[in-house]
Amino acid sequence: PAVREKATIDAEILSLGLKEKNYRDAQFNARNSLWQLPQLIREAKDRAVAFGKFAQAVEQSAAQALDLIVNNKRYTDREQIEKIITLTIATLVEEKAKNPVVIGAVPGGNLEFRPHWMGGHEITFTSSDGTASVAIGAYTRGSTCLEHLGRARSQVAEKAKELEGRVQYLNTQEPVLQ
Repeated sequence: PAVREKATIDAEILSLGLKEKNYRDAQFNARNSLWQLPQLIREAKDRAVAFGKFAQAVEQSAAQALDLIVNNKRYTDREQIEKIITLTIATLVEEKAKNPVVIGAVPGGNLEFRPHWMGGHEITFTSSDGTASVAIGAYTRGSTCLEHLGRARSQVAEKAKELEGRVQYLNTQEPVLQ
């Protein structure tokens, strides 16, 4: 009976030690979150402003016909645009591009090729100043990229609203700092 009681007490002590460690970790994480909150608010505001501007540019260009500007040359024929995008992606994949490359300017922003560090790539719709972007997908055909570009345009407005809501929430948390 004494051995069993000692084992029970040892297990209880171990359990209390783990609870204390978890409590201290939670306290550390809470303090760290408070310390990082002002920076998090600033970054969220910057992203919200960037996506707000991007959303405005996309909205203003909504009525424009599809065109692609590559090396200061404007292309308006959809088939030609699809071929240019397809060939550009194929060339960048073949060359194993390591850095993001702007395929061309489209109304409201840029179509950009972004390689992944693990291989593969992603096509993004990026603001003209490069501060905001929405993923289109890992496509290799220009026609597919253009189809998904339409969805990406609506995602920009959704993301702008989402980030504005996040900023408002974080602003309500700011008084906690005082």
